[in-house]
Amino acid sequence: MGKVKILKASAGSGKTYRLAYEYIRSVIDSPQLYRHILAVTFTNKATEEMKQRIVGELNALANGSPSGYMGDLERDLGLDGQTIRRRAADARTKILHDYSRFTVLTIDKFFQRIIRSFIKELGIDLNFNLELQTDSILDSATDRLIDRIAVDRALRDWVLHFVEEKIDTDGRWDIRGEISQLGRELFGERYRAVSGDKASREELSRIVSAAVARSRRIENEMKKTAAEALAVIDSAGLAAEDFAYGRGGCVGYFVKTADGTVAPYGKRVLDALESEEKWVTARSSRKEAARSVVPTLRRLLAKLCSIYDDNIRFLNTARLLSANYRSFALLDDLSEKVAEICTEQNLVPISETNAILGKLMGDNDAPFIYEKVGNRFEHFMIDEFQDTSVKEWENFLPLLQNAMSQSEATSVLIVGDIKQSIYRWRGGDWKILHSQAQAQLDPASTEVEILRENYRSLPAVVEFNNEIIGRVVETDNRALNETLDEAAAKGGIAPAAAAALHDTLRDAYRGHAQTPRRRSDRPGYVSVSTFAEQPPVVERICEVLDKGFRPRDIMILVRGATDGAKVAAELDTLRAEVIKSLRGESAFSQDLLGSLISDCETKCLEVQHTMEAAQAAYDEGQAMLDALNAHYDDIISWADMYDSASTESKKMIVSCLIRRVEVYRDYRLHIDFNIDFEQFSAGLDISAIAA
Repeated sequence: MGKVKILKASAGSGKTYRLAYEYIRSVIDSPQLYRHILAVTFTNKATEEMKQRIVGELNALANGSPSGYMGDLERDLGLDGQTIRRRAADARTKILHDYSRFTVLTIDKFFQRIIRSFIKELGIDLNFNLELQTDSILDSATDRLIDRIAVDRALRDWVLHFVEEKIDTDGRWDIRGEISQLGRELFGERYRAVSGDKASREELSRIVSAAVARSRRIENEMKKTAAEALAVIDSAGLAAEDFAYGRGGCVGYFVKTADGTVAPYGKRVLDALESEEKWVTARSSRKEAARSVVPTLRRLLAKLCSIYDDNIRFLNTARLLSANYRSFALLDDLSEKVAEICTEQNLVPISETNAILGKLMGDNDAPFIYEKVGNRFEHFMIDEFQDTSVKEWENFLPLLQNAMSQSEATSVLIVGDIKQSIYRWRGGDWKILHSQAQAQLDPASTEVEILRENYRSLPAVVEFNNEIIGRVVETDNRALNETLDEAAAKGGIAPAAAAALHDTLRDAYRGHAQTPRRRSDRPGYVSVSTFAEQPPVVERICEVLDKGFRPRDIMILVRGATDGAKVAAELDTLRAEVIKSLRGESAFSQDLLGSLISDCETKCLEVQHTMEAAQAAYDEGQAMLDALNAHYDDIISWADMYDSASTESKKMIVSCLIRRVEVYRDYRLHIDFNIDFEQFSAGLDISAIAA
């Protein structure tokens, strides 16, 4: 059974270095092995960087140039430097002469390669086009769906109801925009996972109507039970204030339910169900009268809570279904239009590749797939694994398991950092890196290593990152636990499932803290401030400038164009600050203003010198252009003279210009001239030759 190594590495910890090193070590150990290694990244840029690093390091090793890998290779492989250099040269030659087998690909390209090898089996046209940009398909499908509204009355009524509901919800009424925005779900893995047998709009309406009717019966039963409890209290001449916690306790829960609010009950209600002593306090002025009705109220409260517990999942489902069922039907209609366009134009959206490949993986075994592709990979290296989606992992898993079964060595290397998960919008699931991969590949054969040293950042930055990430994780973990508890109380999740998910974030980020390797005489400075409203950008800039920094040292990061425009508008106020500074009224000091003006003067001088150099280059170019025009005129004179000359004169001109003409196979000519272009245009007496 092969081994699996999982490297969990934060930014700057050398994970790319390690990935490239593992590849190089493998091909140094066995130069032919490059044909059987698959290295997977997530972007084209990362792919090119990986290829360049591997080939560059092999070249450095082969040439005897300094390489940070040499010492590690000597230690890990037990080879001397000369042998490593010889094998590196061999591996370099083999890779460059067989570059198509140097398989460093994005995950999408690898899956596409497999699909293209199974076109016939998958029933895909040989000349299909892979569509990377789904927006164009979606726009065309939306247009077709809107066009259909004019002739399909049922669809028109459905869309009108959909838009009315959107207006009631958030005030938006853009039909095309709403449909197009909704259609983006078609290309996500979540939709593919739940899309199966499609119900008609009539069937959906029937199901929703039945669910809503049942929900109302349940809610009415709860309201009736709560109203009965309030009637008991009223008939006894009591009020909410006569019971523990008043409207914040059990009586308050009766009141809210009777008003039609279906809400989860809290700890006070649970305590009241367990003991009659929790209903009335000793300070109550009418505690005896209140205690006399407690048994009845307790029975009704138990009934109310039982109805809630038995039906809350259905009530939540019905509410969500009622709010979204029109969207479901429109998604089906839009999906048909997308499929129609893809068939007409012979397109396969890139979002479909995982689903297509999933079916292929389910119908065939891994060895057969390898044989069809033309590569039998023995080693897998996957970078940025935190962005792997569920479907991508399902497609990869059989290939990894097959590779592990064929070797005792480390067959799979996975590298990732859950803190850098940025592809969640396309289905990326960090939990696969956190625990799922290890569990499914084989925990006994899996080694997890955390790279804790940071080679990139100075200590101040590393320490700040450790502190801020720790605090954020603790805060978010606490919020997650509270959300899970609330969901369990409402019936949205089973209590056992909620308990299993407790502290998930804390566990995932355990061991995130890094140790800095870089050192500096300057300790560095990091400061973070939070503001409830618009941050004082100008004031902060003034503070930084007062610390000795210059404007060119400052970078302002914003989340979007809107925020950027706000900051730009605020920065315009700096002009007024300069004028105020001259009067001694600004936050800018006189010294700081003087240095800023000095910097501006220096920059102006640099611009002036650049303009002077550009002007000189322009003048030189203009002179060259004038000379070329003169040469052109001379050539035209030659041509006119040649055309009007006698045959003997033409022979004389040609004999003066040409020394020898050689004719080769396929009528290729080689001509030697007696003079160069400058002599031709300026050094011959045309009139003498023509005579």
